[in-house]
Amino acid sequence: MRRRLLIASTIIALSLPAVPALAEDKPDDSPSFMLQYFDGTDEKKPNTLQLEQSIGSVKVGASASFQKPNSRNVAAGEDAEKLGVGVRLGFGGFTVEGAYEGAEGENTGPKKSYGASVGYSGGPFSATIGYVYDEDIAAGKEKDALELGATYRLSPGIAARGSLQYSEQGSATEKTDGVAVTGGIALSF
Repeated sequence: MRRRLLIASTIIALSLPAVPALAEDKPDDSPSFMLQYFDGTDEKKPNTLQLEQSIGSVKVGASASFQKPNSRNVAAGEDAEKLGVGVRLGFGGFTVEGAYEGAEGENTGPKKSYGASVGYSGGPFSATIGYVYDEDIAAGKEKDALELGATYRLSPGIAARGSLQYSEQGSATEKTDGVAVTGGIALSF
Protein backbone atom coordinates (compact mmCIF):
# COMPACT_ATOMS: atom_id res chain seq x y z
CA MET A 1 0.00 0.00 0.00
CA ARG A 2 1.45 3.38 -0.97
CA ARG A 3 0.98 6.39 1.30
CA ARG A 4 1.22 10.03 0.42
CA LEU A 5 0.97 13.35 2.22
CA LEU A 6 -0.24 16.40 0.34
CA ILE A 7 -0.11 19.94 1.62
CA ALA A 8 -1.89 22.42 -0.62
CA SER A 9 -3.10 26.00 -0.53
CA THR A 10 -6.56 25.30 -1.89
CA ILE A 11 -9.64 23.80 -0.33
CA ILE A 12 -10.62 20.27 -1.34
CA ALA A 13 -14.38 19.84 -1.47
CA LEU A 14 -16.22 16.56 -1.28
CA SER A 15 -18.69 16.18 -4.11
CA LEU A 16 -22.11 14.87 -3.21
CA PRO A 17 -25.04 14.53 -5.56
CA ALA A 18 -27.21 17.62 -5.57
CA VAL A 19 -29.29 18.36 -2.49
CA PRO A 20 -31.28 21.60 -2.52
CA ALA A 21 -29.85 24.50 -0.56
CA LEU A 22 -31.73 25.34 2.60
CA ALA A 23 -33.19 28.80 2.96
CA GLU A 24 -31.79 31.18 5.55
CA ASP A 25 -33.83 31.70 8.70
CA LYS A 26 -36.67 34.07 8.05
CA PRO A 27 -36.93 36.97 10.50
CA ASP A 28 -40.60 36.22 11.17
CA ASP A 29 -40.06 32.42 11.34
CA SER A 30 -43.02 31.95 9.00
CA PRO A 31 -43.30 28.54 7.28
CA SER A 32 -42.07 28.30 3.73
CA PHE A 33 -42.40 25.69 1.02
CA MET A 34 -40.65 25.32 -2.33
CA LEU A 35 -41.08 22.65 -5.00
CA GLN A 36 -39.04 22.82 -8.23
CA TYR A 37 -38.83 20.61 -11.30
CA PHE A 38 -36.16 20.80 -14.00
CA ASP A 39 -37.19 18.97 -17.16
CA GLY A 40 -33.72 17.81 -18.23
CA THR A 41 -33.75 19.57 -21.61
CA ASP A 42 -30.36 21.09 -20.72
CA GLU A 43 -27.77 18.34 -21.43
CA LYS A 44 -25.86 19.17 -18.25
CA LYS A 45 -28.87 18.95 -15.92
CA PRO A 46 -30.89 15.79 -15.36
CA ASN A 47 -34.64 15.63 -14.74
CA THR A 48 -34.75 16.81 -11.14
CA LEU A 49 -37.43 17.25 -8.53
CA GLN A 50 -36.48 19.34 -5.48
CA LEU A 51 -38.48 19.95 -2.34
CA GLU A 52 -37.68 22.37 0.47
CA GLN A 53 -39.77 22.99 3.57
CA SER A 54 -38.98 25.15 6.58
CA ILE A 55 -40.92 25.85 9.74
CA GLY A 56 -39.09 28.09 12.15
CA SER A 57 -35.54 26.86 12.55
CA VAL A 58 -36.30 23.35 11.21
CA LYS A 59 -35.51 22.90 7.53
CA VAL A 60 -35.95 19.83 5.35
CA GLY A 61 -34.72 19.44 1.79
CA ALA A 62 -34.96 16.50 -0.60
CA SER A 63 -34.14 15.92 -4.24
CA ALA A 64 -34.43 13.14 -6.79
CA SER A 65 -32.96 13.12 -10.28
CA PHE A 66 -32.96 10.86 -13.32
CA GLN A 67 -30.90 11.28 -16.48
CA LYS A 68 -31.03 9.28 -19.69
CA PRO A 69 -28.15 9.58 -22.15
CA ASN A 70 -28.65 11.67 -25.28
CA SER A 71 -27.39 10.72 -28.75
CA ARG A 72 -24.16 12.72 -28.32
CA ASN A 73 -23.33 10.89 -25.07
CA VAL A 74 -24.05 7.46 -26.58
CA ALA A 75 -21.80 8.23 -29.58
CA ALA A 76 -18.99 9.08 -27.11
CA GLY A 77 -19.50 5.76 -25.31
CA GLU A 78 -21.27 7.27 -22.31
CA ASP A 79 -24.61 5.54 -22.28
CA ALA A 80 -25.29 5.38 -18.55
CA GLU A 81 -28.67 6.12 -17.05
CA LYS A 82 -28.26 7.93 -13.73
CA LEU A 83 -30.49 8.04 -10.68
CA GLY A 84 -29.76 10.25 -7.67
CA VAL A 85 -31.49 11.03 -4.38
CA GLY A 86 -30.53 13.33 -1.55
CA VAL A 87 -31.92 14.56 1.76
CA ARG A 88 -30.99 17.38 4.12
CA LEU A 89 -32.20 18.19 7.62
CA GLY A 90 -31.30 21.40 9.41
CA PHE A 91 -32.09 22.52 12.93
CA GLY A 92 -30.64 25.66 14.47
CA GLY A 93 -27.01 25.76 13.38
CA PHE A 94 -26.75 22.03 12.60
CA THR A 95 -27.21 20.33 9.23
CA VAL A 96 -27.21 16.61 8.42
CA GLU A 97 -27.31 15.43 4.82
CA GLY A 98 -26.97 12.29 2.77
CA ALA A 99 -27.04 11.43 -0.91
CA TYR A 100 -26.85 8.47 -3.31
CA GLU A 101 -26.22 8.30 -7.05
CA GLY A 102 -26.22 5.18 -9.20
CA ALA A 103 -25.45 4.79 -12.90
CA GLU A 104 -25.56 1.89 -15.31
CA GLY A 105 -25.17 1.47 -19.06
CA GLU A 106 -24.01 -1.08 -21.62
CA ASN A 107 -20.65 0.66 -22.21
CA THR A 108 -20.05 2.03 -18.73
CA GLY A 109 -21.17 -0.72 -16.36
CA PRO A 110 -22.69 -0.14 -12.92
CA LYS A 111 -21.37 2.67 -10.71
CA LYS A 112 -22.55 3.95 -7.35
CA SER A 113 -21.68 6.83 -5.11
CA TYR A 114 -23.00 7.85 -1.72
CA GLY A 115 -22.05 10.28 0.97
CA ALA A 116 -23.08 11.86 4.22
CA SER A 117 -22.09 14.94 6.19
CA VAL A 118 -22.79 16.71 9.46
CA GLY A 119 -22.15 20.42 9.81
CA TYR A 120 -22.45 23.25 12.28
CA SER A 121 -22.56 26.97 11.64
CA GLY A 122 -22.79 29.58 14.35
CA GLY A 123 -21.60 33.17 14.31
CA PRO A 124 -18.39 33.52 12.33
CA PHE A 125 -17.46 29.82 12.67
CA SER A 126 -18.59 26.80 10.65
CA ALA A 127 -17.34 23.21 10.48
CA THR A 128 -18.31 20.11 8.54
CA ILE A 129 -17.29 16.49 8.55
CA GLY A 130 -18.19 14.44 5.50
CA TYR A 131 -17.68 11.01 3.95
CA VAL A 132 -17.96 9.99 0.27
CA TYR A 133 -17.73 6.50 -1.26
CA ASP A 134 -17.50 5.85 -5.02
CA GLU A 135 -17.48 2.43 -6.65
CA ASP A 136 -17.08 1.49 -10.30
CA ILE A 137 -18.20 -2.14 -10.15
CA ALA A 138 -17.33 -3.03 -13.76
CA ALA A 139 -13.78 -1.63 -13.46
CA GLY A 140 -13.31 -3.07 -9.96
CA LYS A 141 -12.29 0.31 -8.50
CA GLU A 142 -13.43 2.08 -5.37
CA LYS A 143 -12.62 5.31 -3.57
CA ASP A 144 -13.32 6.56 -0.02
CA ALA A 145 -12.76 10.06 1.31
CA LEU A 146 -13.28 11.51 4.78
CA GLU A 147 -12.89 15.25 5.29
CA LEU A 148 -13.05 17.64 8.21
CA GLY A 149 -13.25 21.30 7.21
CA ALA A 150 -13.69 24.58 9.03
CA THR A 151 -14.19 28.23 8.11
CA TYR A 152 -13.86 31.34 10.25
CA ARG A 153 -15.17 34.66 8.88
CA LEU A 154 -12.55 37.25 9.79
CA SER A 155 -14.63 40.14 8.47
CA PRO A 156 -17.25 40.68 5.73
CA GLY A 157 -15.79 39.21 2.55
CA ILE A 158 -12.74 37.60 4.21
CA ALA A 159 -12.66 34.07 5.62
CA ALA A 160 -9.93 31.70 6.76
CA ARG A 161 -10.49 28.11 5.66
CA GLY A 162 -8.81 24.82 6.34
CA SER A 163 -9.43 21.12 5.92
CA LEU A 164 -7.95 17.74 6.64
CA GLN A 165 -8.81 14.91 4.25
CA TYR A 166 -8.01 11.23 4.27
CA SER A 167 -8.65 9.30 1.07
CA GLU A 168 -8.19 5.72 -0.01
CA GLN A 169 -8.61 4.32 -3.49
CA GLY A 170 -7.74 1.19 -5.32
CA SER A 171 -8.64 -1.99 -7.07
CA ALA A 172 -8.14 -5.68 -6.33
CA THR A 173 -4.44 -5.38 -7.23
CA GLU A 174 -3.39 -1.94 -5.96
CA LYS A 175 -4.41 0.29 -3.09
CA THR A 176 -3.36 3.87 -2.36
CA ASP A 177 -4.17 6.10 0.57
CA GLY A 178 -3.22 9.64 1.47
CA VAL A 179 -3.73 12.63 3.66
CA ALA A 180 -4.28 16.18 2.43
CA VAL A 181 -4.00 19.28 4.58
CA THR A 182 -5.29 22.46 3.01
CA GLY A 183 -5.70 26.02 4.10
CA GLY A 184 -6.25 29.43 2.72
CA ILE A 185 -7.95 32.79 2.83
CA ALA A 186 -11.12 33.27 0.78
CA LEU A 187 -12.05 36.70 -0.51
CA SER A 188 -15.52 37.49 -1.80
CA PHE A 189 -16.71 40.71 -3.37
